[in-house]
Amino acid sequence: MAENTQLRLKLKDSEDRFRNLIEGSIQGILIHRNWTPLFVNRAYATILGYDSPEELMALGSVEKHLAPYERERRRRYMQARMRGEPAPTQYEFDAVRKHGTIVTLQNVVSVVKWDGEPAIQSTIIDVTERKRAEEGLRWSEQRFRDFADTAADWFWELDADLRLSYLSERFHEVTGTPAQNLLGLRHSEWLEAICPNEQVRKTHIAQLEAAERFHNMELEIMGADGGLRMHTISGKPVLDQNGTFKGYRGTGRDVTGPHRMSCLLAHQASHDSLTGLVNRREFEERLGRVLDGVRSSNNEHALCYLDLDQFKVVNDTCGHTAGDHLLKQVSALLRSQVRQRDTLARLGGDEFAIIIEHCNLPQAERLTENLRRAISGFRFQWRGASFNIGVSIGLTPISENSSSVADIMTTADNACYLAKEHGRNRVHVCSSDDLELARRRQEAHWLTRINKALEEDLFSLVLHPLMALQTDPGPGTGPQEQSYELQLRMQEDQGGEIPAAVFLPAAERYHMAPELDLWAFQHALDWLAAEPERLAGLGHCCVDLTAASLRDDQFVENAVVVLNESGVPAEKLCFGLPESILLDGNSASSRFIDCMRELGVHFALNGFGTGQATTRAIAQMPVDALKLHADIVKDVVDNAVARVLARNFVEIARLTGKQSVAPSVESEAALDVLREIGVEFAVGPATGKPHTIERGRRHVQGA
Repeated sequence: MAENTQLRLKLKDSEDRFRNLIEGSIQGILIHRNWTPLFVNRAYATILGYDSPEELMALGSVEKHLAPYERERRRRYMQARMRGEPAPTQYEFDAVRKHGTIVTLQNVVSVVKWDGEPAIQSTIIDVTERKRAEEGLRWSEQRFRDFADTAADWFWELDADLRLSYLSERFHEVTGTPAQNLLGLRHSEWLEAICPNEQVRKTHIAQLEAAERFHNMELEIMGADGGLRMHTISGKPVLDQNGTFKGYRGTGRDVTGPHRMSCLLAHQASHDSLTGLVNRREFEERLGRVLDGVRSSNNEHALCYLDLDQFKVVNDTCGHTAGDHLLKQVSALLRSQVRQRDTLARLGGDEFAIIIEHCNLPQAERLTENLRRAISGFRFQWRGASFNIGVSIGLTPISENSSSVADIMTTADNACYLAKEHGRNRVHVCSSDDLELARRRQEAHWLTRINKALEEDLFSLVLHPLMALQTDPGPGTGPQEQSYELQLRMQEDQGGEIPAAVFLPAAERYHMAPELDLWAFQHALDWLAAEPERLAGLGHCCVDLTAASLRDDQFVENAVVVLNESGVPAEKLCFGLPESILLDGNSASSRFIDCMRELGVHFALNGFGTGQATTRAIAQMPVDALKLHADIVKDVVDNAVARVLARNFVEIARLTGKQSVAPSVESEAALDVLREIGVEFAVGPATGKPHTIERGRRHVQGA
């Protein structure tokens, strides 16, 4: 009896300790039998939002605090366990808290004895926050993978050993290579599998091994169609909170389309669209690099400048389409003649240039001569017509003494022009003592000064009175009338004046003569229109024109327009023409002369006596006056031959019904001789003081 009592006391003591233990546990503990709660600790009640275990026990059934969708599963587990059958001992389930919110609980289940009978013990932990975090992570990962698999970019990851650990599905779509075939490969292995360019692979591998960040590195990768496609790859090293390298993460993008378009635009920007050759801009950039190299080494190079001799003939005869075909064929011919390392370019029109690298001047001369022979032997065929083309070539060395790209180009261009002047279809090689080249450079210098004078309004017109040498100078000029010759001048910085004869050759060479002639004509008209009294007593006012202007269609149109707008009577004007313009048959010049004569303008032929005009041409020339050549006038006092030429000139003028004029007369003695010979008019320092027309004012100023 005493022993039984002692045993009961020990059991009660054990149960009290057990109850105290589970009552004080931070884990929720529930003991039930057939859903009827036998024991609930405070932690369990708190987890489910109840104020006390008793409140929870009062519900009468454990099933009431299970989420409805969990009850069937939990019943199966309990029944199986009570029958001694296998059932999960650890799982998660959703429960309903007092106020209806759902919590996720982790449940550890065991069978225990309670009051001597089997019962189910559930030990729970609230894992709601953890589940939310896990779900958020799963959602984030899934969202990332959804983006990765549907994005235009493909995504990749390397682990700390630089092995490929992730590759998005997009990579498979653009390359045709399944991601699983590459996962686990080291960086060198997977790059070798996708990129055939060894040098690019080496560069990229070096970046990865150095744990460097990189952005938009270009990588050619085999595409799904078997062709190479351009991708850009960006990546950054992944470090943990301690700065330890954990791998790489990055993106790739197929940029084949934009890359091809960029290459096309770059090619178009640097190449001539007609011939496919390098254009002037790209050529000068390459020439600049060659020049920089010369200054840091002893290498020898040369520049070859080519201008086709008969291109204009083909263009004018057969049209621009034929001209384009000619340029293409000549370009192909030149390509076949130059070395692979040399740069061949079309500079514009029918002008080409070649940088001949690592070649001394004698070798360059031989190569250039071969080019000339090749083009000289070429015949262009077009719709039954056949043309010899020919080419004029300027050659100059590229040395450390070359000051700039512009200087080299100008020197070669001038040499090419000299080749044309000497008869075309030849090579002119620059040398340090080349006087002709020095002349061409001087003309280029004048080009700069002409442009400056136009920009700063430094041109002026000088008025020279025309003197009648005979008592009856002929019809059209009464004794009350005064005629003048206007001559163009350029103002010097020091205040002096430069005659037109000094700078006009350069203006004609660089196609600026029409602009200067139009300037002079426009200002002459402005002056006459602003001087009505002088205009009323004017016989005529003569302005000289260059051959280049008369051959220029735009000048011809502009001159007619400004004359019509000026209000100056056309019969008061006279144009001085070079003898050559009346012999070349140019349609623009003929049209200009016919139009102006119809309006009433007079014409004079300058420089008569050079021997260019034939006897028949003199009679047919549509001019009103002949001007004796200035060299004959200069020698007429002391040179008997000059006097004979002057008499012949007067007789020719009389027989052809034209007035005779002597220009540049400098002395009274010359006036006397010319008067005695029979010359009708004279102009020059001896005929009266010249005057400078002040622009914008209605008077003239003594020079």
